[in-house]
Amino acid sequence: MRNTNVLLMTVTTLLMLTQGCTMVQTYPLAARAGDTITIAPGSLDGATKTNLTVNYYSDSAPTTPINLTSSIRSVFNITPDRTSPAWLSSSAFSIPLSAGHGPWQTLIALDLPTTGLPVGTGKLRVSLGTGVTAPLIAHSPEGVDMALKILPDTGGMPNPFSYWAGWWEASVTTGSLNDLMPGKQYVVKTNLAVTGGNAVTYAAAEYHIYMPLRYKISGGIPDSEMLINNFAVILDNHPNFDRYQVGLRWHRDGDNIIVYITSPDRGGVDTQTRFSLVIDKTAPFDFLGTPSLTSVAYYDETGTVITTTRMPILQGINL
Repeated sequence: MRNTNVLLMTVTTLLMLTQGCTMVQTYPLAARAGDTITIAPGSLDGATKTNLTVNYYSDSAPTTPINLTSSIRSVFNITPDRTSPAWLSSSAFSIPLSAGHGPWQTLIALDLPTTGLPVGTGKLRVSLGTGVTAPLIAHSPEGVDMALKILPDTGGMPNPFSYWAGWWEASVTTGSLNDLMPGKQYVVKTNLAVTGGNAVTYAAAEYHIYMPLRYKISGGIPDSEMLINNFAVILDNHPNFDRYQVGLRWHRDGDNIIVYITSPDRGGVDTQTRFSLVIDKTAPFDFLGTPSLTSVAYYDETGTVITTTRMPILQGINL
């Protein structure tokens, strides 16, 4: 268990060397039944606990995989410090163009079952389900063997990821990795399945999204107050956005969310422009029906509309 205590520090170091790639080993390389391990299956888009499958193949029974999917504790993404070389001067620049999202590394935290795992060497394999994709330029984790040795020690236990909340606390607090996972959201992103469409570089873009939000209990708070502190439009982080001063503003007009993205240096690129409309887990309201992207317009520095054949799409995550 002591190995997993340095989970984030170690994997962040690996992230500097493997932007967008698929790790071919777990961390740690050996564990006891019941211990917490981590898997870095690349820079996945849309990965959640419900659309990934993890199987363990023991070398003692290579044709009989053990499904560990129900033991997945959390699936989340991490990124480098935005002032670090890994962010500013590495291959992180190329990831948004091919992946349609920022340079993050996906992590799977998994609590090994306490029984049923043969002692000895073996390997893990991760499979991608509906709604999750790997970057075009990266190796997909599908079929990649990641070695993991199961130790004979029977004292394994899940890592509590304990931390001190503050000087006023008399004891440590158990960490919740669930709070690191992407929230309930709809993402506006590039449709990478479209071929033949030319990338669009723009000075400004305007998005109209039909997104009805309703209070969960009748007679609740007024509709006009519904978005206070519980709803956000988040622009995905990219290294180029920092350099080109890309910014985002939004407002609500009834059941419509209007989003404006600007780039004073005309550095906005449609393949990089990705943002999420997120509802906080404590919000007293929810999405209603099926939201839709109703219109998108790109403008050059003179305010003229730029014609494009490739339009973004709207995808729901963790709904």
